[in-house]
Amino acid sequence: MRFLPIALRDRFIAGCCFGVDQPFFAASHTPHFRLLSYRECNVEAESRDAASLLVVYRELLGLRKAHSALNFGGYRPVPAECDLLLYIRHMREERLLVALNLGGTPAEFPWRRPHSAAQLLYSTTPGRAVGVRSGHLALAPHEGIILSLDGE
Repeated sequence: MRFLPIALRDRFIAGCCFGVDQPFFAASHTPHFRLLSYRECNVEAESRDAASLLVVYRELLGLRKAHSALNFGGYRPVPAECDLLLYIRHMREERLLVALNLGGTPAEFPWRRPHSAAQLLYSTTPGRAVGVRSGHLALAPHEGIILSLDGE
């Protein structure tokens, strides 16, 4: 195995990413995204924000620990249209419906179960109710929900 000399390797990496004449951390380089200060973006601040990705991950991990179907259960896809991704995770008597709207517009899917038959376990939209109307379950843009279907 041959290795590039360090100086040549660094020039090659910098050349691929930023151009040969522009060093990796050039002062003239404008980042593609805003760099946040550790004072603004840290675990303490993210823990206080109910919509932060940290809180979402913690809640989803808590659901996964509480429901064996999410950990070890079977997977059954549910046919859906447009930007919807629907599937059921099941284990023994437990059945959970995961519904994801991957699109930027509201979406609905047919819901033929009694309103009381499903319990909302999680939604990416805080304060959401199950929201069944006229035989359809509506999802907001980019929303995901997890419903327990155990009551059927």
